[in-house]
Amino acid sequence: MATVCPKCSYTRKSVETVPDWQCPQCGVAYNKVSGGSSMSAASLRSAEAGTSARRAAARAVDQDEQQPISSAPSLMTINGFGFKLYGSSDYDPDNDSYMTTHYLVVLFLPLVPLARYRVIRDGNSYAFLGKGRLRTFDKVHLGLAALMVVWFYLANRSR
Repeated sequence: MATVCPKCSYTRKSVETVPDWQCPQCGVAYNKVSGGSSMSAASLRSAEAGTSARRAAARAVDQDEQQPISSAPSLMTINGFGFKLYGSSDYDPDNDSYMTTHYLVVLFLPLVPLARYRVIRDGNSYAFLGKGRLRTFDKVHLGLAALMVVWFYLANRSR
């Protein structure tokens, strides 16, 4: 029996690659649209359990890679020099948190990535949940910053 989406009336084909509980055309979960579902309750529970298990596994890996912190890092800048958080990735909808990078800034430009933290933002303040590892991008950024410092040192030493 072909599944028909109650929202967009798309008839699901047997070669679709999206999960059985999701419409390939509009992306809606069949059980979330009023008007009922053409899926059986057992297959819907199975699909939702699989999605929940994948999310839990991803959070467990993320939590294993995080280290607890005893206090929040400095986020103070004076005349553009100091420390700031930049960016957001790996959003976790369960606790509304995300990963961000703590930088040493010069004239408000992020020069040296120091660490990554999982934070929850509340207005102008942050709640720090844990410290994570630097991404490959951050490591490359750190290497380039170190090369710049060495280059400036060697360039000014010869004068």
